[in-house]
Amino acid sequence: MFESLIEFITTAEALRFKRLLWVVVAFPVLYLLFGWQSWDKISDAKRRRLRFIAIAISLSFLLIDLALVGTNLRDRREWDFVPYWVIGQAIVQESHPYDGETLARIAEPLQPSEELQSELYCFYPPISLLLFAPLGWLPFSPALIAWEVVQFAALWWSLRLLVKFFADPDAGEAVNTSDEKKSLAKWVTLAVSLALYPTAATFFFAQTNFLILLTLLLFYRDREKPIAGVWLALGACVKPIVISVPLYLLMRGQWKAIVAMGATLVGVCLLTAALLGPQVFTEFLQQSTVSTSYKGAQLQNQSIGGTYVRLTTTAEERKANLAPNPMQSPVVIGLILLTIALTAVGIYRCRGEADPFAYGATLAMMLMIYPGTLTHYAAQLLPAIVLLVSQIPKTSRMTLPALVTLVLMLCTTKLTIWAILLVWIAMLGLGLSIDQSSQRRGAAALS
Repeated sequence: MFESLIEFITTAEALRFKRLLWVVVAFPVLYLLFGWQSWDKISDAKRRRLRFIAIAISLSFLLIDLALVGTNLRDRREWDFVPYWVIGQAIVQESHPYDGETLARIAEPLQPSEELQSELYCFYPPISLLLFAPLGWLPFSPALIAWEVVQFAALWWSLRLLVKFFADPDAGEAVNTSDEKKSLAKWVTLAVSLALYPTAATFFFAQTNFLILLTLLLFYRDREKPIAGVWLALGACVKPIVISVPLYLLMRGQWKAIVAMGATLVGVCLLTAALLGPQVFTEFLQQSTVSTSYKGAQLQNQSIGGTYVRLTTTAEERKANLAPNPMQSPVVIGLILLTIALTAVGIYRCRGEADPFAYGATLAMMLMIYPGTLTHYAAQLLPAIVLLVSQIPKTSRMTLPALVTLVLMLCTTKLTIWAILLVWIAMLGLGLSIDQSSQRRGAAALS
């Protein structure tokens, strides 16, 4: 039994590296989506078959995710939990979390590789340190188990919110969805969410994507209340990638939420200074870290800046760290500003039924303009992807099922930027189209 478990874990790890399974599963996913599109026209037998496929995909990838967590526990993988734990240890020991030598000393018993030793820096701002501090209270393995349990809990809560706010196929329409159709909508949502490669990669790298996703979904749930700003501030404490999302609040005139976000961030800064000392802020600004050009040139970087660097430099230049800083390029700055401007127009225009699409475009914009976006960050696209899935039964065209499948396949490769771009275009296009239809219905009703 134990040997079979080890074999399964090893197989799951090999599958993650080859990524073949995530490409192959695109075909049953496409079949599932086409069946979902024809729900009202197909027989009960075909409906049961679709339900079986959705459940099978969901459970298969859930088992693979559990197995990938098992490989982390078995092999003590370095990225990304080792740096998190080392930072936590430095905080608990009242050392300097932004000092590379201190982190290297703490990590020494773990026998880190040369690659990890050369990049063992704390890239996170001081407001994130309190997230990692509890890890320092535990030995490595118990800390990793606790961390992965938290990630699974965050994913479970996120999936519940995804189903509630983005998966309803009849949202905005005066029809009562049958229980059977609602049930399949849930399973299709689970299947697509778990079959998304960044979901598995998040568990493999023990990353923070699900915590960020949860704060973004809680923000959307409470988007018309001041507490929405608190959720965004907490997301920024996990990772500053969410710092562009307040554009949504700005274009909607949600000033109380913006004030709440600022007040929460100030409160976290004061708490951090009180617990860890005000010097952590100066240490963060003075630390010597890997250059922006190196991070932008990584093959995994899927931001506008990182993509521009890879397209305009040679592999030799990037390997020698001779690539220019993308954030100093007028082309990159122009593309970022254009993306923000078009998204702002979409947020302002898309209201009512089109509001979810405005938020989906905001999330895609967030990923494109953040300088450090990596492939597995695309887990933040799940609200937009699930929203696209919910629109499939409303159209007879093959476009949406094919688009969702293409997005899943692009996220499996290191071409995630193009998946993000496609989702951004789809969100703006569908949102503006729904907004125009709503305005026409309103005008017709008045006349």
